[in-house]
Amino acid sequence: MNDILVSRVTAGLTLLVCLLGAAPQAWAEDGAAEMPAAVDEMPAAVEAGEAAPTEAAPADEVVVLGDDVDWGEEETTRDPTKGLVQGRVTSKSNGDALIEARVTVQGTPFSTLTDVDGNFELELPPGTYEFRVWYELHQPQRVQGIVVEAGAEQQLDVALVGDDDSVLEIVVEAQADKSKAAVQMEKRKRAAVVMDAVSGEEMSKTPDSSAADAMKRVVGASVVDGKYLVVRGLGGRYNTTLLEGVSVPSPEPDMPSVPLDLFPSSLLSSVSVAKTATPDLPGNFAGGALLIDSKQYPTEFKLNLKAGFSGDSVTTFQQGPRYTGGSSDWLGFDDGTRALPAAVPGDGPTNELNREERANVGKSFDQTWAARNESLPANFNFGASVGDTVSAFGNRFGYLASLSWGQSWDLEEEYNVDVALDGSKPENATEIAGIRKVKLGGLGSFSYQLGPSDDLAFITLFSRSADDRAQVTRGFSNNDRDFEKTDLAFIARQLSFNQLRGHHRFESLGQLELDWQGNFSVVNRDEPDTRTIYYEDMGDGSMRMNKERGGQRLFSELDDRTFGGGFDLALPMESWKPKVGVLYSQSARDYGMRRFLYEDSRATPEVLGLPANEIFNDETIGRYFQFKEQTRTSDSYTADFQLVATYAMADVTLFDPLRVIFGARFERAHTELVHDSPFASADDAPKGVDRLEEDVLPSVNLVYALGEQMNLRAAYAMTVARPQFRELSSASWYDFDRRRFYSGNPELERSRIHNADLRFEFFPGATEVLAASVFGKVFENPIEELFFTDTGKSVTYDNADGGYVYGIELEGRVGLYHLSKSLREFGVTGNLTLATSEVEIDEPLMTNQKRPLNGQSPYAVNFGLLYENELTGTTAQLLYNVFGPRLDVAGIQGLPDIYEDVFHRVDLTFTQGLGSGFDMKLAATNLLDQEETYSQGDTEVSRFSPGVGASASLGWTF
Repeated sequence: MNDILVSRVTAGLTLLVCLLGAAPQAWAEDGAAEMPAAVDEMPAAVEAGEAAPTEAAPADEVVVLGDDVDWGEEETTRDPTKGLVQGRVTSKSNGDALIEARVTVQGTPFSTLTDVDGNFELELPPGTYEFRVWYELHQPQRVQGIVVEAGAEQQLDVALVGDDDSVLEIVVEAQADKSKAAVQMEKRKRAAVVMDAVSGEEMSKTPDSSAADAMKRVVGASVVDGKYLVVRGLGGRYNTTLLEGVSVPSPEPDMPSVPLDLFPSSLLSSVSVAKTATPDLPGNFAGGALLIDSKQYPTEFKLNLKAGFSGDSVTTFQQGPRYTGGSSDWLGFDDGTRALPAAVPGDGPTNELNREERANVGKSFDQTWAARNESLPANFNFGASVGDTVSAFGNRFGYLASLSWGQSWDLEEEYNVDVALDGSKPENATEIAGIRKVKLGGLGSFSYQLGPSDDLAFITLFSRSADDRAQVTRGFSNNDRDFEKTDLAFIARQLSFNQLRGHHRFESLGQLELDWQGNFSVVNRDEPDTRTIYYEDMGDGSMRMNKERGGQRLFSELDDRTFGGGFDLALPMESWKPKVGVLYSQSARDYGMRRFLYEDSRATPEVLGLPANEIFNDETIGRYFQFKEQTRTSDSYTADFQLVATYAMADVTLFDPLRVIFGARFERAHTELVHDSPFASADDAPKGVDRLEEDVLPSVNLVYALGEQMNLRAAYAMTVARPQFRELSSASWYDFDRRRFYSGNPELERSRIHNADLRFEFFPGATEVLAASVFGKVFENPIEELFFTDTGKSVTYDNADGGYVYGIELEGRVGLYHLSKSLREFGVTGNLTLATSEVEIDEPLMTNQKRPLNGQSPYAVNFGLLYENELTGTTAQLLYNVFGPRLDVAGIQGLPDIYEDVFHRVDLTFTQGLGSGFDMKLAATNLLDQEETYSQGDTEVSRFSPGVGASASLGWTF
């Protein structure tokens, strides 16, 4: 290893130990690779609402190359607060250099002439610029949306078309790399809606492993249970998730939201949240629409390999409960070990068999019921990607293929107390769970340019996660007995998403733009053979299996298939851009569950006292225990949801600098749900659902440009929140993560929400922003969780009478070079959300008929400090997050509400370029070693320690 490499590593490790460095990028000093000329695959002028060009130029008339970052091997005398744009101007006909071609930067005094080799250089302050290039007897060209970053170099080569007579101006387009922080900031500045975003570049500098982690960095956003998004205190049904512009169905039947841990950060180029609505966005959200963009294909061949290890102080190399599973668990798939045995009838309930046949069925199951203590290993993850853009049949063809796999272990020890009406503590327990988590993801992205104005793209994404859980709960029950309960569960979630889309511009129709897409996705959730066995102390120190609660098995499976498509037509004109669109989507869901029990018929105390792995065997099944099916009619359902939407809107810049985006969306939603379990042993007469809902949803967004880098935004929109299939079903179920029994309500109605926003934003640099927002929302018939047992363990859903939420958001993301040039390698980011909410529920059972919305924090704070040194290739980032107490369970019958307490989190990351394409990343999480606690009044009812985490990874790029 050479001296330079040694010095880099030494400097980086010193920074890590001393906690020097940390959080979001020295934004204006970002030395990342350059951003191509347009944002979000659209001409900058079109996104800004300007007039469309008269004629599009062939795409190969300009080549935008990436930066070759020099890590300091050579001296440079350039101003570090500025960026360099350099390139070569040639004649397209013969490739000859054009001497003294004029290159100007519109709206600025910057201009230059090319030298004898056609080369030019311009040093510019950070910002977004439009370049004009012309030469005698050639058609002039204009290149828009060039983003210049401090300390970065931009290569811009232009080939001018010779023409003795024509003076036609040609607009050149290039694709923007959406993973760059500067691109996301430019996209945010030009957006029609109030928007916040996290780029792939930023995610790479944090401990974030999934979209769920990334959302914790967004102003006004938080994550519940490590995977469910809450925006401005609104979660679940009040948010929608779009992948490449298409709604993603949730694989969770129990939750009305998509678990974001399904999306590994290694497969994403950006995640952004639209907090206000426009007619071309789905109408079913109030908190935010989460927009997920997958990685793009690179402009040159790139191969990337990455591997990493991680662990934490609570789990790694500690003893935890485990059990024997299948041989392919490490991939997130059950190999059949947990499948229903062939002896189980597949056309009717097991109870229709005779006694001997049922006994044989019961004997055919694997009889592993107990957990054993094992040392839990360190976590490991691996990723690989390859991509390029090549020429195919005379046009550009881009591809990207990536694969990621990771396995992690969690040892969760949680202490829980139930508070009774008389103030006593009838039950307290400690849950110890050993959980193996596997994530497998793959992405294929392909794009083909049919011509200068026509593009096709196809994306396929596969994501699978599996939680293999062994959980032992020990405590004191409400019948004055010590107990021990063991749960063994394997829960796998899978998403397969496929989309074909196209973009076309028709010059003969006044630059009319057509965007279309067709999509098909399959979501699965499989929970095979969840086993529960329950033992109680009989008062003499002996533990015996409980006759009513012991020996339960559960199998469930969800299959959701969604297909649809749509198109948008837009006509860019001089001062306005009308746009119309149509969308159709249909989801068909099949959900099935089967419940089984080894029922005690005449077991002796000696048999009931046998160990868990010995109590059910060929001798005891049929003699002491009867195998019985307990499936209910409501345990299974089929459902269908059809949505037809159409909209009309206009983006008007006639009153420049005021931009007005207004219109309306019409949605027609038809929902059908039928309970139809063929295995039911008891008919609990569940209700079905058949309803049609039609809504007209108007919206208006105003953007007033106070200056080139400042916007004042105001918005109003009407949106809806619809109940999910499981919430409408009559089924009941248990959620391991939240430790609650849920049941649906077929009478639920949709909510209607009035949304208003006001925001001021200032963009002092390419990746810098200062923003302040005020927001308010008023709800009609909000859907809320209601608890109907005093322990908060039984939950249903109902419509409240009304509710509201309002608050403010403050955000800053700046480089410290504004204070002193000596601090140019440092940057800070911070955001603060203050909010208050209230929902009114006319339910006598509730302790407080007026209370905050579930999950609403009165405040949330994020802060980060970043150190980034381009010369040594060193980046270090310190991140801090805290949120205020948020309602978890609403108390009933006079019991106080249960709140999740304040939680402070500090993370540290360190990355170091090692040369030869290698880079190293180190991270430490939860450095304060905070515990997650829940309180009911003055009583702490739950406590859990996630521990201090650490990770290390090594990447190589060719």
